[in-house]
Amino acid sequence: MYASESVVKPATRGASQPTTASARSARSAPSSGALAPRSSGVRAFERGAADDALARLDRAVALRPDEGVHRYRRGRILAAREDRARAQADYERALQARPLPPPPFVAASYYELGALFEAASDRARAIAMYEHASRVFAAALRSNVSGRAEEV
Repeated sequence: MYASESVVKPATRGASQPTTASARSARSAPSSGALAPRSSGVRAFERGAADDALARLDRAVALRPDEGVHRYRRGRILAAREDRARAQADYERALQARPLPPPPFVAASYYELGALFEAASDRARAIAMYEHASRVFAAALRSNVSGRAEEV
């Protein structure tokens, strides 16, 4: 058992009602029903089967519409298909998800938004998105080095 997963016993009533970090994360983790289409969608995209990948990620988003990782990954496929408006909407929804996706997905969402704005000749918005991506990457790096999370 890892230290972060140690059982915390309540001080009241002598009841042993375990609360673990893994239990908390399980409540916010995607259900296995949403993970299957997400992971198979990613594999399909890697094989070059964009239509199949999009269909699978559409299903994952339908199952968990507020899951930021699903939104980010579907945005990547939409951007590759040059459906920039829908890709932008998915990247933005990934950044609005609560809880936020892991930092690499947050930073990548900002980066991809920057690329979309740059392609649309919106230099100011592109720079702002690239700056956000840079701050998230830097904070994640500092967090990994120091062993603690820092404010982004």
